[in-house]
Amino acid sequence: MIVAKKRATSLLGVSLIIVGGLVPLFKQNIVNFVFGGGTDDVEVGAVAQVKGSVLVKSGKLTTFETVEGKKSVSNGSRVWTTDSASAELQLENGNVIELAPGTLIEVQIDDSSGWGAKKYGVNVVQGSIQAKTLVVPMTVNHSGGTIVLSAPTTEPIETKSPPTEATITRIEAKPVKPQYFEIGVGDADKNQRFSMKKAVIIRAVGPEGSLRLQVKNDRSGVVYLGTKLVESSKNEYVFVLDGLDPGAYSFDVDWFGLAFESIDSKKGVFEVSDYRPPLVQVQSEIPVLSENQGSLGWSVGFATDSANTVTAKLYCREKTYLPELIKSSDQSFFIKIPDLDFLSCDSATYQMVATNKQGVEKSTERRRIDSSLPVPAIVSGKDGIGFGAPVKYESFLIELSADKDFDRVQFRSQISAQDPFVFDRKSKDRLYIRVKGQIRGLSSSFSSAQALGDW
Repeated sequence: MIVAKKRATSLLGVSLIIVGGLVPLFKQNIVNFVFGGGTDDVEVGAVAQVKGSVLVKSGKLTTFETVEGKKSVSNGSRVWTTDSASAELQLENGNVIELAPGTLIEVQIDDSSGWGAKKYGVNVVQGSIQAKTLVVPMTVNHSGGTIVLSAPTTEPIETKSPPTEATITRIEAKPVKPQYFEIGVGDADKNQRFSMKKAVIIRAVGPEGSLRLQVKNDRSGVVYLGTKLVESSKNEYVFVLDGLDPGAYSFDVDWFGLAFESIDSKKGVFEVSDYRPPLVQVQSEIPVLSENQGSLGWSVGFATDSANTVTAKLYCREKTYLPELIKSSDQSFFIKIPDLDFLSCDSATYQMVATNKQGVEKSTERRRIDSSLPVPAIVSGKDGIGFGAPVKYESFLIELSADKDFDRVQFRSQISAQDPFVFDRKSKDRLYIRVKGQIRGLSSSFSSAQALGDW
């Protein structure tokens, strides 16, 4: 009787390592078993009543998956109960098969008749089974040959075939110690100040075989499981771990030889810092040009974590500017105009950028910014007419006209921004006024026409 105690570990090695390229170690029937042929993905039953560690490899998958509760199976699925585990294979036709610890079976469904009738069977590769419930006959292939069950069994059906070539090699193999075996953990993105990608770097010199890495944390359990082949021409092997949540992690590295014998193993820990992407909020209105501390620029509403560094970017005609930024309050910043030429840009945009202590940046989307000079407002007073604007204009150009369209302009004058406009009216005709601001050789647009009224 051959049960799965020593060979269970061997077959786990098969599921993980054969994918890496150790196919020549196995006879063709073992290769076909691990990888599967043309399997049917239609569900034909489920694995249930699971106790302990039970694994299933279904469809065209090349690795086993752990069963939690209940898992469906299809034609060609492999079910493996490890040394201290057991389970039931519940087929859709009502048959129930019990799997003893250390058992490995393959589900075999034959529907080649073309009439919709299916013949259900199992291939007992390792260990033993019993037919608990048998509604219809089924075929069982095992080391003693092929039998057709027509009633529940009272004795286990065991596989007693001689060991395979791979098993013989494993039994006779003598462990060889590695010459060098060290492990380090670092950031995978070396060009960035902070990275959520971690790299487990293994430097190994010694016998050929495979390295298996398992990473887990307390919250999620196993978060990564991978293997790499150990080759005589290499001495460094890198596993990249992406998308890890902040927290503490532990890992195990197992080094197996060509016959799956254990060469060496190491453990380690690492931590992923809580990087907290910056919180970014920005106003929805289009900022207009204004003045702050004698400088032209734009006031924008913007909020982020207080520990973050805030910068701004301006864009005009494929050119990027990095302007000076003045913090007005916790949620207000003033972007200084980079130069006067920027005022001629008719499609300017801006972007706010927050950077935290770990160097992680988060930016707002590009938003439109009004790069034109603001139009002055006309204000009447007891001393005459004044003009207001968020920019301290050097002078104003004033026009008076007998019509709103200013086709009949009767007066045009440029005055200093410090002087009120006084007009000695001699005609009682209705007049309209408009004004534009001027600064450093640049002019705003004219204001809308306003009636002077009777004054």
